[in-house]
Amino acid sequence: MLVSLPPTSASPSWWIILPAAAVAVSALLLPGLSGSFLLLTFGLYEPTMAAARDFDLGYLGVFALGMVLGVVSIVKGLRWLLMHHHTFTMVVLAGVMLGALRTLWPWQTAGRELLGPADNLGAVLALGAAGFIIVAILVIIDTRLTRQQKRAEVR
Repeated sequence: MLVSLPPTSASPSWWIILPAAAVAVSALLLPGLSGSFLLLTFGLYEPTMAAARDFDLGYLGVFALGMVLGVVSIVKGLRWLLMHHHTFTMVVLAGVMLGALRTLWPWQTAGRELLGPADNLGAVLALGAAGFIIVAILVIIDTRLTRQQKRAEVR
């Protein structure tokens, strides 16, 4: 749901910057998220880039504080979740990765409305099938090499 939100133009106040930085830094720790994309969604990508370019220490300080709070809370929370609810946490993380695939869809409008491939459908299907076959072959090769390595270790 988060990746389908249209970009906003929020005014960068400290109470917006702090949680946005905490959420955006989670992209470093969670699969399938992009910190830049989250900042774009919150409308803070351009202000953050401008603050970095202009050395706006007030903005950057609040942003850095949000990043530190985000990293600490995400690491501690994720660690606790993995220790106490491992399977559920892994399912949720897989869902985040699958949900993030929506942003990779190449046929979208500026408001992130999904479109179909239209004229390129044949080429898209052929390239998708080729990618699937290549990955399947690599998985088979990896499985066989792993088996051979385990047999050699046993001997």
